[in-house]
Amino acid sequence: MKTEIILVDKNDEIMGKGEKLWVHQRGKLHRAFSIFIFNSAGEMLLQQRAKSKYHSGGLWTNACCSHPRMGRKLENEIKKRLQEEMGIKCRLKEVFSFIYKAKVGDLIEYEFDHVFIGKFDGEPKINKEEAESWKWISPEELKEDVKKNPKKYTAWFKKVFKKVLEREEIKKSFPLPLDKLYKELYSKHGRPSGQWKLWCKRPKTAREREEVVIGSILTQRANWKNVELAIANLKKARVCSMEGVFKAWVRDNNNFSNLVKPSGFYKQKAEYLFRLSKFILKKYRSVERMKKRGLIDLREDLLSLKGIGPETADSILLYALDRPVFVIDEYTRRLVKDHSLFKELSSNKNLKQ
Repeated sequence: MKTEIILVDKNDEIMGKGEKLWVHQRGKLHRAFSIFIFNSAGEMLLQQRAKSKYHSGGLWTNACCSHPRMGRKLENEIKKRLQEEMGIKCRLKEVFSFIYKAKVGDLIEYEFDHVFIGKFDGEPKINKEEAESWKWISPEELKEDVKKNPKKYTAWFKKVFKKVLEREEIKKSFPLPLDKLYKELYSKHGRPSGQWKLWCKRPKTAREREEVVIGSILTQRANWKNVELAIANLKKARVCSMEGVFKAWVRDNNNFSNLVKPSGFYKQKAEYLFRLSKFILKKYRSVERMKKRGLIDLREDLLSLKGIGPETADSILLYALDRPVFVIDEYTRRLVKDHSLFKELSSNKNLKQ
């Protein structure tokens, strides 16, 4: 029995119908759909097309691809085809459509493709007439394998899978586990640079630790470029240390305040730095000696000081003292919200857990 598919124009308006093989032999633009399935771990489901397929047999591709029939609703066709090929029932959502053209053997794929996504946690029950095999794969593993072995994948899949992964709907609905997210960020941005080159350095000198402590105060409600100007002033005046801060304030607090003026809210920050330096010198004698105190007690000590909240305290603990704490700042909140890593964002405690 011959299968007829829908011919369309570049606006997806129906222009007629044609027998499937004839359409592909002549490279006629026709309507199609592609379904991408993800699990709760953010992995994508791939199927290996049956070797008996009329084109691209044995190649890996997304969970399901096909052509809707004339007079049938698209939302019914996608559900029916996904169940027929992969034995999967799940809610599907259209995220975008695109036109692509590619030569596959003696045929031409020229499709107006509607792309759908869905979520499924389970084991597919494949139709062996349609698929040889299946597997779950992480986005980063997939990208690497497509790059190394492009001939293993169908022409349309190579054109669209990155577009799917970049969609906001995917990022929000199928979050990356933290370790995978870290690898993705590291792959894109590489080693720490700028401010973070010092802050993430292991090990640090005693003077570098003190500079990080000072920077943790100055960076409050400030652009880092302005903080750098303030630190440069402190270094030029030779007071970029706990002892230097303390003595400079006692000698002339107005002059000291002017040194940190580029960072904004400079009078408050100058006072905060003085109180912190006085506390450290009196109780610990140096930042280096603070490392000997227990983490919980040390954090409570820092939080007891005026001008030091949870974010600043944790920044000092992590970046200056190498203690295993997680810093919750606005960037962290934005990151976990954009990637739907946690449902409860109401407190730092929930995020730390």
